[in-house]
Amino acid sequence: MMRFTSIVVALAFALAATSVHAQTPTATPTSATPAPVGAPAGTISGTVRNGTAGAATPTLSMQLIAVQASGQINAQAQQTSNGAFKFTAPADASVRYVLRTEYAGVPYLSNVPLLISRESPTIQYDLTVWETTTTRPALKISSTTVYLEGVDGDQHRVQLRRDDVVVNPGDRVYVGGDDHRTLRIPSFDGVVAVDTDQAFDATADLDGQLVVTTQPLRPGNNTVATRTLATYDANTSEYVVRVIAPLATETTEVRGPNSLTRAVRATTNASGAKPVDESGEHWLVARRTGAAREGEGMVVTFSGLGGVQPENPLTSMRGAGIAVGVALLVLIAASAVLMRVQISIRRDDASEATT
Repeated sequence: MMRFTSIVVALAFALAATSVHAQTPTATPTSATPAPVGAPAGTISGTVRNGTAGAATPTLSMQLIAVQASGQINAQAQQTSNGAFKFTAPADASVRYVLRTEYAGVPYLSNVPLLISRESPTIQYDLTVWETTTTRPALKISSTTVYLEGVDGDQHRVQLRRDDVVVNPGDRVYVGGDDHRTLRIPSFDGVVAVDTDQAFDATADLDGQLVVTTQPLRPGNNTVATRTLATYDANTSEYVVRVIAPLATETTEVRGPNSLTRAVRATTNASGAKPVDESGEHWLVARRTGAAREGEGMVVTFSGLGGVQPENPLTSMRGAGIAVGVALLVLIAASAVLMRVQISIRRDDASEATT
């Protein structure tokens, strides 16, 4: 697990340190991927299309990032031609490839690791980009899930993760207004900290009683994950979770692992907690009875809190931001789980970064 973490973190910071400029694309490879001994040449090709109705296909700088089994990262870049691109790279099954580009300030990546090998030396992968808008579309939430991730008995604090699957029905990326805030989520009671490093293309902050995010909301489903620390009642060893819908929400549930809480009591607008065994953990799950309109929600109580803050760096407050940022993209060879990375690429208007 630690090896996987180091690979992903290295990739994230390596990419965040580079800048992809759509206006001034680089036509030559920045760093050719060294071919492992005996690995034949393969190709990774595809097209980029603009998913916004009536919009032209842009000319972009496309990057191919190679993550080797050792953790070494290399990249090459080229300019698309009529939306098409084609890279030559070692066809080695131990190397994971990721495509990346940026359009209108929004980063895009392949949502699965791309694999080529001696037996299958070619692959085609197409990307869709969209125009942006500052006008909020008719957003809704298909599901909200709140997880109890850690309990600090000494400080009497709980760590909570909230996943909101936000649906953008339009054909433009919603980037928020002048403040770039795209979603305002009512915070939990007793919040003392919010993980600001929400994702590599977004941050989260606490604004009064709201957790606000700058995550671009692309057409379709967007998982907005936020993590918070909150204090709980040391006398009763209980924490009351009030989940309020920032938008019309179809389903809402709260999950607590049996290793951290003895009971999950549904108190308002929720069904009784039911046990669910998942990912090697025994969860107590309470669900809201029916959909929630904006401002509605449910109330659940975690009782008998115990345990300690998880030692896994991906579930610490700092590491959690990294986990969110790399969610949906797994780059380890043995893993069958495919995740998506979202990376924030900051532009420097004063100087052009070399990629």
